[in-house]
Amino acid sequence: MRRFWCVVVCWLVWGPPSGVSVMCGAGPLAPPPGPIAPTARPLAEIEPRTALGPTTTPGDLNAVYVIAQPGSYFLAGDLDVPAGRVGVRIEASDVRLDLGGFAIRGQAGAADGVRIVDSGDGVAGGAGSVANGSISAFAGSGVAGANASLRLTSLDVTDTGGDAIVVGPRSLVDRCRVQVGGDRGIVVGSHALVTRCATFDMDQIGIELGADAVALECVAVNQRFGFRLGAGARVEGCWATNSIVVGIEAGDRAAVTRCAAALGFVGIRAAGTGARIEENQVVNNGIGIEAVNPGNLIIRNVAHVNGTAISAAAGNTVGPIVDESTVLLINSPAANYDY
Repeated sequence: MRRFWCVVVCWLVWGPPSGVSVMCGAGPLAPPPGPIAPTARPLAEIEPRTALGPTTTPGDLNAVYVIAQPGSYFLAGDLDVPAGRVGVRIEASDVRLDLGGFAIRGQAGAADGVRIVDSGDGVAGGAGSVANGSISAFAGSGVAGANASLRLTSLDVTDTGGDAIVVGPRSLVDRCRVQVGGDRGIVVGSHALVTRCATFDMDQIGIELGADAVALECVAVNQRFGFRLGAGARVEGCWATNSIVVGIEAGDRAAVTRCAAALGFVGIRAAGTGARIEENQVVNNGIGIEAVNPGNLIIRNVAHVNGTAISAAAGNTVGPIVDESTVLLINSPAANYDY
């Protein structure tokens, strides 16, 4: 066996002995007959998509385009919407609408940019998605789907007369920006998720969460209320600033953790009972953290140059408030620090 391996190694290093030829089959080198053709499946076969248009998605007196069947649709160019009409009305479940980086723009008096309506089975539009574009200048909403479970991604919604984005329970709103509009910027139903979104200059509320909904890493700037949380809702890693009334307002059983609120009348307010306010930073507010009802938990927060660091009604659980003069005297993992 050892002699055999020595012979193999010698052949590999120095080649075969003189006069010995080695033939290895490598397959035919000539290409197959006929023209060269692609072997991959075309995109239209992998994901069939329909361009919005007067023949594919004809509209009516109330909408420029109407999507009445499930499927994947795309906008092939900017869409200008005349007064009194909706840009795109969706009447079917399981519709995926890609704006393709184009804009839906309302002329004076146009209604909504995208509206999801009742599909006939009691569910408004069912599940679906709208992504990748801008919607602006509508008297109503940019996206109106209060009862629909939607996924909205990478939308820029500006200059709306009503709520900019409204979606229903179990929706996902991701990487959307809302600027200059009516009462509310982003409104979601129960058990929805809002991530990496920003709202600016709405008349009333930046982001409003339904019961048990969640907002992560979002920003709300220059509104009366930055965030308003329904019962059991949660915000984490969010930032509210220049809030005229309250930066973050928490309802019953809501949680506000690792957030920051600055330059408001109240930074963070527990408006109900059972809320948890923990590990937040409040800076330069009239009141840093406020609990107007009993039964809330306020611990491990940091306050800086507020008129009042923490104002809590009787019956709340509040960690001791320490400053530079008492931080070494009070050893509590639940302490709130005011400096």
